[in-house]
Amino acid sequence: MRFTDEDKEMVARLIKGFEHDLEELNHDQYGHAEIVSDLKESCREKIGWLEAFQGRMEQEPNDEPVNSRLLDEDTYKALRRLGILDTSVRSYNRGTSDYSQHIIQPWAIWQEYQLNPFDADIVKRILRTKEGDSRRLDYEKIIHICEERIRQINCENEQE
Repeated sequence: MRFTDEDKEMVARLIKGFEHDLEELNHDQYGHAEIVSDLKESCREKIGWLEAFQGRMEQEPNDEPVNSRLLDEDTYKALRRLGILDTSVRSYNRGTSDYSQHIIQPWAIWQEYQLNPFDADIVKRILRTKEGDSRRLDYEKIIHICEERIRQINCENEQE
């Protein structure tokens, strides 16, 4: 099977789309659940397409060189580091949270933004859906975490 120019164009569009989705995630200042959900679905779809093209490329005869890596090395490493490509640990969770059902999990956000424990806890509470806990309780806990973090910042400022 030969790759047509149309195939190569499709791969280029997929990679650009994937990079665009990653860029959107990196610059999302508000953490809107609908944005993450849409991007998650878009990333899943693009990864599926890229894997299909990868399979076709591996079956391609070796009479002309074929680049078997569709993502550039830096993007590939970033996706592995964030647990988006290597999902062995992130394919399940302990307890009743639903993190494992999402491509982008709180851990990836914590890593990418190098969050302190208080900010990480806030992100986790915003993203999770936990059976038995109300959303109101999540927001009350977030307020409590924010109050403690503000107290710490005030103490740090007094020491300066």
